[in-house]
Amino acid sequence: MLYVTVLFVALAVHTVPYIEADTSMEAKCAEILADETTRPGELKREMEKCQEYMEHRVKVGEEKLNQQQADRLNTEQEIAVIDKEINRVLSNIQTIDDIIGDLGEEIIDKETAVEGLGEKVEDRKLFLTTLFRNLNETEQRGFVSLLLSNTTLSSYFFEENEYRSLRKVTEESVNDINGLRHRIAASIEELREKKDEQGRIRQHQEVSAQRVQEKREEKDQVLKGQIAEENDTKEYLEEYRERAAKIRNRLFDLFGGGAISFEQALTYANEVHAATGIRPAFLLGVIKHESDLGKNVGTGTYQKDMHPTRDQPLFPKIVKLLGYDDPNELRVSARPGFGWGGAMGPAQFIPSTWVCYGGMVNRETGTCSMTSTSRVIRGNTTLQIGSSGSDVKRLQRFLNRQGFTVASIGPGSPGNETGTYGSAVAQAVTRFQERYASRILRPYNLTRGTGQVGPSTRSAVNQINFYDGSWEYRRDKDIVRRHTGGNRPSNPWNPRDAFFVSGIYLTELGALKNECTASRRYYAGSNWQSRVARLYCDGVLAKARDFEKDIAFLRR
Repeated sequence: MLYVTVLFVALAVHTVPYIEADTSMEAKCAEILADETTRPGELKREMEKCQEYMEHRVKVGEEKLNQQQADRLNTEQEIAVIDKEINRVLSNIQTIDDIIGDLGEEIIDKETAVEGLGEKVEDRKLFLTTLFRNLNETEQRGFVSLLLSNTTLSSYFFEENEYRSLRKVTEESVNDINGLRHRIAASIEELREKKDEQGRIRQHQEVSAQRVQEKREEKDQVLKGQIAEENDTKEYLEEYRERAAKIRNRLFDLFGGGAISFEQALTYANEVHAATGIRPAFLLGVIKHESDLGKNVGTGTYQKDMHPTRDQPLFPKIVKLLGYDDPNELRVSARPGFGWGGAMGPAQFIPSTWVCYGGMVNRETGTCSMTSTSRVIRGNTTLQIGSSGSDVKRLQRFLNRQGFTVASIGPGSPGNETGTYGSAVAQAVTRFQERYASRILRPYNLTRGTGQVGPSTRSAVNQINFYDGSWEYRRDKDIVRRHTGGNRPSNPWNPRDAFFVSGIYLTELGALKNECTASRRYYAGSNWQSRVARLYCDGVLAKARDFEKDIAFLRR
């Protein structure tokens, strides 16, 4: 029987401003959790009240968090809109700057043209002055002088007419040039007005940009506050989820253990059928074969019966998530005559399989299963004295982290790992092999470490590196919870969760097409074609036929 002692009173005073706490209820729950003397039957009613209260607090907190996340998302979207507006205004300012630049260049061109026309006017005026002088001289000489000269009368009148015609054309040219110069000067004035107008528009755009930027800064402050509130709510939720888990699991340990009735099991099986399509009688047959509907959830302990490099590192992490204090007090399946034990709850899932359905992932990789990049040793060749390379360097780092120190100082010491496999590395590997002898040495009838990294040592190193790393719970990865709609992390010892995880897994194994093959894979994995796996299928289907009769009887 598991009893939980919790430092609950110290936590009970923590409240979140928008969620008023019932301090009397929290104090009572703290007292109940710390109580190790009252008979379990007398605790049930009060513990159920505590469970309901804590889960209500979690629900309210989750609703608040969802609203805060929605508000934050809205603010982020508003900031995105403001950023677009800032970019639009800046683009407008750039366009205006380009227009002002073009107008300035056009003004300069026209001013240059006006200066050129002025020079032409002066040239024409000089020409006219000369022409006037010639005409005056001709007129002053008079007609008499003309007669006394050798010039003929016709020549005289022709020359005078030509001068006068030329004078008229030149005067018209001067007038035309002056008119053009005045028109260009007017155009320059118009361009300057346009340039001034664009300057005023630019100034207005700068004011607009400043206002939008101020609005952006205000929204940044709002977002900062929202993120802070959201983090506070997450902290609050984490605290109350932990409290709820401790109460729930204490209640479960005291009152939920042992076999469940057929009627309750059928209810769970029908729920799973609605969610996955798995035949209820078949699912009942699997659970019956695994744990006799929860009656037998094992007599083993995790340190003795679990796979030492794959499941043992994970089990305490699962236990902590679910609110249990001592992993040694939780029952798991004992190690059989072959393979490893350590299966949990009515569905008998081992930890390394459960985490992929219960929402736990390695923080470094974000996955629940090993990947090529999460391995310490990535090659398949035997590592031994004389080997070198990146696998050797990662191996040294692993050994140092795990306490099998390669060297205390110098090459191979923590932080000074090398890619050379020397005698010091071999000695550290030997100590590692002997620490995990049941996993590495005994299958080969060895009692002493070899100092070489072959397939079994390589597999053990990679498993410990992955499964003994830092893990976290992610609700979005909790496949069981997604189906059950629960308000807590899924629990392999919870009968309803156990039924759902079995149904989900059997569906993935193809039970909707072939129940026998799926049950064999469920039991034996890659060895599903073995004789013992065939016998398992026969037993499951025989039980399913019996359950089908019981179900039909209840339907009458």
